[in-house]
Amino acid sequence: MSIPRAIPARRLVAINRYYRPDESATAQLLTGLLEHRADRGERVTVIAGRSLYAGQHTTLAPRDRLDGVEILRVWSTRFGRHVLPARIIDDLTFCASALLVLTGLLRRGDILLAKTDPPILPLMAMIAARLRGARLHVWCQDLFPETAIALGMTARIPMVGRILRGLRNLAIARAERIVVIGDGMAETLVRQGIEHERIAIAPNWAPETVMPVPAANNPLRRELGLQEMKIVGYSGNLGRAHAAAEVARLVEDSLGCRDLAWVFCGGGHGMQRIAALAHRLPCDRLKFLPHQPRAGLARSLSLPDMHLVSLDPACEGLVLPSKIYGIVAAGRPVLFLGDPLGPTARLIRELDLGIVLPVDRPNEALERLLSCLRGEITLPGESRLRAVHERLLGREHALARWSRILDGEPYRQPPEQRHAA
Repeated sequence: MSIPRAIPARRLVAINRYYRPDESATAQLLTGLLEHRADRGERVTVIAGRSLYAGQHTTLAPRDRLDGVEILRVWSTRFGRHVLPARIIDDLTFCASALLVLTGLLRRGDILLAKTDPPILPLMAMIAARLRGARLHVWCQDLFPETAIALGMTARIPMVGRILRGLRNLAIARAERIVVIGDGMAETLVRQGIEHERIAIAPNWAPETVMPVPAANNPLRRELGLQEMKIVGYSGNLGRAHAAAEVARLVEDSLGCRDLAWVFCGGGHGMQRIAALAHRLPCDRLKFLPHQPRAGLARSLSLPDMHLVSLDPACEGLVLPSKIYGIVAAGRPVLFLGDPLGPTARLIRELDLGIVLPVDRPNEALERLLSCLRGEITLPGESRLRAVHERLLGREHALARWSRILDGEPYRQPPEQRHAA
């Protein structure tokens, strides 16, 4: 009698352009999820590129293993993100290299978790999953090309946006699960004909190292000379989706308040407007910090008394400003400059994370900001926000949702947590 061969355990294979030691948001989130699954004894492999988001000329080792996760880094061209044709070539070569690796790696029954950087990655992952009999899950941090269409980036060639959306939906419609980070994204996909049952909501989360740092213990206040100021901060990317012109106007209009300082920490296309404002109106109450490493996030997120978060109303339901999670973890209230009726504003109101500043009414937005500074509007305090973080928005809650998704368990979201996701 023949002895049956042992069947290898199911493997979780993830793919994203960036992974640890990269410190971009998508890399950190994916690292947290995969290391959690490896800790539970699952076989975990990730396919990523060989460069860093902030260092395109850095070359990482083709193979590595970190905290139980096998890392395979594939070759691609590295022309950079700033010129569209060059970026497309980088995307295509990364996807082609990844497809070759995946077709040799995947086995029937494996879970393939594809993120959306580059945007054509889900299509490539769908091809690999169908060839090898793997179960495809797609993790959307935003919806592309809808964001590009909403911002007018495809206006010259509108057909490009429709083609890309069609290819994306072709891929995700064949996925076992489409995981989005907010209910606005879920609603957008349902309107496009994606089956509601295939969509799962799993929020992002802040690094567990983010905790409130008292002002007296925060060296950044002393280094920036802002010990006596009320500080409004902006942390992370100020990109095309983040209403940079409206942010710049709010900053300029509010600089007449002598007790107010602004600190911008991060980068992005829109940061040029703020830098131009600082050049035109020299002011020692408008400060800049670079992107902070993971180890420094507690200090930088605790520096402001309140944080501005912004979003172009055209991008509601396509993008969720995930910087909110780190802000709440640091115990700081949110001033949301955006659509008062959109899903981000609903999140702010329903969980009492701060207040909403109407992006289309700059005078009202300014007055509400100044009312906060004068104490006429009561913002949630540190203890209240930390309680919300611990109860609804923390890492453990997010990873528990992911466990239900990846383990195939039915999951119904409690009503109080619907918009928290």
